[in-house]
Amino acid sequence: MTTGKYVNRLVMALNSPYIGYVATESDDRLVVFGERNTRYDIPKPEIKTVSKNVLIDMDFEDITQHYGLSRNTPFPERI
Repeated sequence: MTTGKYVNRLVMALNSPYIGYVATESDDRLVVFGERNTRYDIPKPEIKTVSKNVLIDMDFEDITQHYGLSRNTPFPERI
């Protein structure tokens, strides 16, 4: 796993207090592991704020629809 600014931070959506945690990051996206064997590859421009947690500027349903993957999906090559 790579280390970076966002790794191991909790991730929240606009309407959900917890969707997962940042497992790893690349130059252009965060790989977030959620519950029930889910993974979200979220582009960094979707980040609204960063403090103790990462807030994604979308509703949870939109994140799931646009960026949801199985956790077993291979990582992008650039990570």
